[in-house]
Amino acid sequence: YTVTTSVTGPCAEASLSGTITVNPNDELSLLSGTDSQELCEGNPITNIVYEFGGGANDANVSGLPAGVTAVVTSSSNNITISGTPTGPISTPTTFNYTVTTQGGNCTPASLLGTITVNPNDLLALSSAVGTENQVLCDANSLNTIVYEFSGGATTATVSGLPVGVNAVVTSNNVTISGTPPAATGTTQVYPYTVTTSGTCDDASLSGIITVKG
Repeated sequence: YTVTTSVTGPCAEASLSGTITVNPNDELSLLSGTDSQELCEGNPITNIVYEFGGGANDANVSGLPAGVTAVVTSSSNNITISGTPTGPISTPTTFNYTVTTQGGNCTPASLLGTITVNPNDLLALSSAVGTENQVLCDANSLNTIVYEFSGGATTATVSGLPVGVNAVVTSNNVTISGTPPAATGTTQVYPYTVTTSGTCDDASLSGIITVKG
């Protein structure tokens, strides 16, 4: 704004001019995608795009997980967040990120978002090595087999066990024990599989129980 002040009188008039410049505050808005995402480990996020304007000519993002980046497209005044969070992680982890405008002469703008990464299931044999594969004679009981599940797993089930052998879940362990039926003269082979269940990808391990007649 140009401002001119003039005085009048019987003689020559006098005037002085000045300017008042008003700069806009920065502006920032979510253009596409969702700023609150939950996904499984190893999966890419849905692209999140913000648009900056007003006095802003740039923007940056802090707090993103490793593997996720923010790229500015100056021609369209956009900043795009994309990528795949890197692992491994053992528990659900929330990353709080902040998008902040830059380049303006006045107040910067900022917006917040979250990216929550859930771990895939983990499963491991916790009893002695070799106990997952056992060879028994008639009427002999199993040496107890124990698996431990973790990560995103909340429980586990076992399929393929012979009659007389059971799987019991306690805390983060699944324990297999019991006495399989007699082989009645012919060797019997029972392949079994332990499978976790949880929010994300399941894990599984297999073993074999062999009963000799």
